[in-house]
Amino acid sequence: MVMVLVLLGAIKMSYGDFSGGLPGKLASGMYAAEVQAKEQVSAGEITKIQIGDRVLQRGVQRMGMNLADQTFYGSGQMMKNLVGRNAGFEGMEWQSILHCHEADAGHCTDGMQNAVWGDGFWQGGTYEVISGAAEGRTGRVVASRKADAGRQGEGVSVVLEGNPPLRAGDYLIVRKSFPGNAEAGWWVENGGGRLGTEFKDLSPRTPGRQALRVDAVGAGQSMALVSYFDSTTDRSFLRINGRYRLKFRAKWLSGNPVLHVSFERGTNPATQFYRNDVALKNSWQDYSFDFDAHEPNGTVAALALKLGVSGSALLLDDVSLERVDGEAGNTTAFRDEVVDALAAYRPGVLRYMASEGELGSTVENLEATQFARERSGYSAWQTGQQDVTYGLEDFLQLCAKVKADPWITLPAASSAAEAAQMVEWLQQRGWTRNFSRIHVELGNETWNGIFYGETFDSPTMYGHRASMVFNAMRRAQGFDAGKFDLVVGGFVTLPDRNAELVANLTGADTLAVAPYLMHSVDDVHGEDALFGPLFAEPQQMEQAGGLMARNAAVAMGARAKPLHLAVYEVNLHTTEGNISEDSLNKLLPSLGAGLAMAEHTLLMLRDEGVTTQAMYSLPGYENKRSDGKQIKLWGTVVDMGASNRRRPQFLAMQMVNAVIGDELVETQVSGAHEIEGFAFAGGGRHGVVLLNLSLSAQRRIELDGANAPHGMAHVQVLNAASVEANNEDGNGVAVQSGQMDFGRSDRVVLPPHSMMTLSW
Repeated sequence: MVMVLVLLGAIKMSYGDFSGGLPGKLASGMYAAEVQAKEQVSAGEITKIQIGDRVLQRGVQRMGMNLADQTFYGSGQMMKNLVGRNAGFEGMEWQSILHCHEADAGHCTDGMQNAVWGDGFWQGGTYEVISGAAEGRTGRVVASRKADAGRQGEGVSVVLEGNPPLRAGDYLIVRKSFPGNAEAGWWVENGGGRLGTEFKDLSPRTPGRQALRVDAVGAGQSMALVSYFDSTTDRSFLRINGRYRLKFRAKWLSGNPVLHVSFERGTNPATQFYRNDVALKNSWQDYSFDFDAHEPNGTVAALALKLGVSGSALLLDDVSLERVDGEAGNTTAFRDEVVDALAAYRPGVLRYMASEGELGSTVENLEATQFARERSGYSAWQTGQQDVTYGLEDFLQLCAKVKADPWITLPAASSAAEAAQMVEWLQQRGWTRNFSRIHVELGNETWNGIFYGETFDSPTMYGHRASMVFNAMRRAQGFDAGKFDLVVGGFVTLPDRNAELVANLTGADTLAVAPYLMHSVDDVHGEDALFGPLFAEPQQMEQAGGLMARNAAVAMGARAKPLHLAVYEVNLHTTEGNISEDSLNKLLPSLGAGLAMAEHTLLMLRDEGVTTQAMYSLPGYENKRSDGKQIKLWGTVVDMGASNRRRPQFLAMQMVNAVIGDELVETQVSGAHEIEGFAFAGGGRHGVVLLNLSLSAQRRIELDGANAPHGMAHVQVLNAASVEANNEDGNGVAVQSGQMDFGRSDRVVLPPHSMMTLSW
């Protein structure tokens, strides 16, 4: 007698007869419908999975997540303060790495010809030489000149105080503070007034160093500051429902002492949530107003908070607009929906890499509170930054809330002293006691020219700099080698380059890579052509001579000691090839993509011992390829606050995290080659992940062995009628839950292109 977990309705139904969803009590989340089937499932081969007790990997972590950038649009609107682009009206700081194409005493010409820094951009800043005979020399930047478009390979030139003895090939870090421009990050409606930055007359309660001065006191003059958000053209990511609190600091200077405040969504006609004419006082005051707001689902238009004056002059600072009737237990700076999504995912690690606002920051700025943090940048393709990223304390509080270890990306231009300072700050703030391990990575993709300004194009130089920074951290007061994991980032497709990096490296614990899938795809037709290669690529990476196997050999063969191999980012990455936009939309947010991520990450865990991995990323609704095609990458959620739908990549890894244990134990699969099985044990609990990567055939699975399921097991299934199904505009892919009694059965049925987890 065979007990069968019914996943597709009656056993006799073919896959084509099934319209989706799970039947009976399993669909309702109670327990699986059980069918005593004498030989009802006799047709077709049985795949046997033997689950043994030999431990393959110890110290396994739940799969992680990259937090990515805070934005004012799309699913990146993660913070409680909805107007957080530059809520404190603070200045800007910039720090970048220059690589001297030409050099002599006191002079360096960088090699990036297309850098947009104009004449004088770096003048008045500081420098630190980080390689060559002058390594360690510091001083002022006396002058800087923009890149010479007429000379091949030559970028910005800087003249350095003290004439350090430089040579071509040397690296230096340049840093500069840009106070002022307090209105950055806001939109301005100018009716003849002026905006300025106030440095002296500040509120005694502000943690910042500047405020905004608004002068529209003349007859007929007006001025309004507007913070727009939720402004994606065809979709809204926030719903304004609940009780909200608007706060700001202000001081009236002259003229009409009234500040006009409004908050609305720009529908036609506008949906107004709040309006008030606030009478200001002639001394700094903190103002706070609560209001209720409610709107229906489906509204698509930008939200706008407007602060305006007419015939008035005033000072303004520290603006916030937050919902205040949310979850009482969420004391983080992140919205409830963001915390809820991460709590459901249960990441083992959460990675802090906000490329737009973090990679050019000083450590002191990352440690500052919201209204004291400055805008920061590094890129050779920019001269300004409008956004203030979330802070290090914000990030750590979120990690603690969702019980994830933090992975901090330290800006590549950070000094050794700053790195040591961060260790001491973490220890003093008690954060080293909160987590089992704090991962600290120097830079983000320092090999990647897209991030020029924070990159080291020489792996030898990156290894040299990482050694200096990491060894300074190890000497810092409060450093505990058992609490820190010091990480360098490698280039997964160039293992030989990574070998050069680790040969010039000391003080590190881990080499991290990003083994993305399906980087280049040409136009294809049919599911087999799209998803066959997708399911095959992870196995190719893991086989002997494959990319991950070669990178694992590099990590194990490190000069000083074997390094751990980790994955700092992973997802699909179809940014090249002539694939059509229609095919991209079938591939990237699909059920198949979710199954491939589960397969890929679990194979890397089993075959290469990659116990720390992080998906990229939580937010990121869509991006544009260089050919103009819109792609549903790299976010693993559709939104957090409107529909709260999650993409199959999120759902698949959420299921893995629900059953993963400290130990990965051996499984042996005999039968259908499209079946993958992974088993976990630890702490008295067991878990199994089963994958059917066939596009057309359901499979019967028989589980046996020392660690096979027994008794009542919790069951989850990820499946849909089509491998192309997604959740972009509906719930096409969902996790179904139930129970099964393995005291009466040892077999389950896996539909085509499906995933099942068992835990007991």
